[in-house]
Amino acid sequence: MKTINSFYSMNRKNYIDESKSKTFASKTSEVKELIQNTLFILDTFGIPVVNTPRRLERMAMAFLAVASVNTSSGFSNIMDAGEVKSALKTRDIIHYINTHFQENS
Repeated sequence: MKTINSFYSMNRKNYIDESKSKTFASKTSEVKELIQNTLFILDTFGIPVVNTPRRLERMAMAFLAVASVNTSSGFSNIMDAGEVKSALKTRDIIHYINTHFQENS
């Protein structure tokens, strides 16, 4: 079975240009790759990913927070919406993003 990283590598597209986003450029390479992979997934499902670099970054991080993914290998543990026992509040999403994706907003 192919992982999202190997599939993304074959279909490589950078959704966020580091030179146009200071916050993205300051993240670790693992977090950058995770965000790029997430945008690839969203794009593949037909979700529009044409926006400013910062908005794309925030959209990807919010998706990852709701899915409880903080590493590339975490994609295999995403639960179906019916399996989730409680929804996250906005402040929970912000806390998750601050904790796992080097944000301090």
